[in-house]
Amino acid sequence: MLGGMCGDGTAGTPCCGRGACGLFCCGCGGGCRNTPLRTTLPRVGEDELQTPLRSWPMLMAHDAATTYAKDGSCHKLHQVNNYAVTQPPGTLATLLDCGARALDLRPFMHKGTLVLHHGDVIFHTPLAEALQDLVGWANANPGELVIVMVANCNTDECSDATQDALTRMGIWQLDRDIRGTLGQALERGKLPGGGSVLWVNGKSRVQSNYEPDLGCYHLLDRRLVGADGRNASGEDRRLAGVILNIPQLSCYGSDHDRAQAMESMWKYFDATVNPRESPAEGMLWNMQMHWQYDSVQIAEGVARSSCIMQENSWSNLNRLVAERIRGLGESALLNLVEVDNICEHGQDIATALREHARRRASPGEFALKADAIVSLARASPCWSRTAAAVSVASFTLLVTFVVARVACRCTRTQFAMWSSYSDLSRAGSRSQQVGFDVLVPPQHDQSAKPLAGLPS
Repeated sequence: MLGGMCGDGTAGTPCCGRGACGLFCCGCGGGCRNTPLRTTLPRVGEDELQTPLRSWPMLMAHDAATTYAKDGSCHKLHQVNNYAVTQPPGTLATLLDCGARALDLRPFMHKGTLVLHHGDVIFHTPLAEALQDLVGWANANPGELVIVMVANCNTDECSDATQDALTRMGIWQLDRDIRGTLGQALERGKLPGGGSVLWVNGKSRVQSNYEPDLGCYHLLDRRLVGADGRNASGEDRRLAGVILNIPQLSCYGSDHDRAQAMESMWKYFDATVNPRESPAEGMLWNMQMHWQYDSVQIAEGVARSSCIMQENSWSNLNRLVAERIRGLGESALLNLVEVDNICEHGQDIATALREHARRRASPGEFALKADAIVSLARASPCWSRTAAAVSVASFTLLVTFVVARVACRCTRTQFAMWSSYSDLSRAGSRSQQVGFDVLVPPQHDQSAKPLAGLPS
């Protein structure tokens, strides 16, 4: 394929081989990128089963149903798909193989048939068929929880039919039990075939954290028509794109342009994983790590003959997200992490999320690693000299303390003896008792009450 997108959702460069290709894109090393490589994630451990579901990190495929698009994307013959399709061609199982553990599904009632959609674009695959793909994958992967976020039904009839379809497949709703643990959710979602799937209302049970100002092309807007970027018509943008016809001033332009485009994305990332206020009770927490699109963004993308999948790939967004997650501390809040083009570095993001969950669930492992580092340091000559110096100083202090105690004790004894002998003529045998009282500490009063706030 000369340019465009490959079968696994990645950009052709210009061929769709996993390795170097020969003339006319033949003999590609590693085969063709027509299907994604299967993901093998670290298995869920016993400690991780106790993780609250609201802080269990899961990679989510944004507008997952677009994987069923009948026509290709990033092609001049199917321009409607260019800014509707967010996932590589395949099925829901394809996206799960690429690391997804949550799916953003948007049902649509079309002439009495329950299908799927993204905005105004309808994908005519029946919801029941998509759910069969999902359940088949889940049963083949027991121990992995999959959550389906259902939202944007077009009618009440659509909502009712969607719930019926999910129930017929044995997929139960995740509602108040969101407050439970991962282990409890796995049990709650258990299918007859062994898999675990639950569905959640995306409107009432997911905090979306939507941020519209995460566009790929806002830099060109600011250069041409001012800071707000909303004063140029679509025709102006088309002409500007044709005249410029360059990748600069975009999320995939020069290093400087990329850094500027990513600045707002990373601010959003940091604010979402470190929220100022606690997330709402009984809701999952979503972080939308993909470029956002409105009519302004789409017009400029069309002018550049681009598409959603291509912009994700060229900007290396998914790879950068994986790297960012690996650098997070244990306190960072990760739950649903939503991306486009999930088969490009989706495996890396999913693995980074699973490793983050393991760090949170097993802090003792890191304490052991810290002890090992200290042990290695103690084995060094520098540590040995330092330890010897500290030991000598400690011994000197100990000797000084003992001498001081002995001197103090002797002084008190002499004082007691002096008091005894001076009073001998007046008090008789009582003088010896005076010396005894000075040397022996007072006895603990068992009847005394403890201080407030301390244990009795």
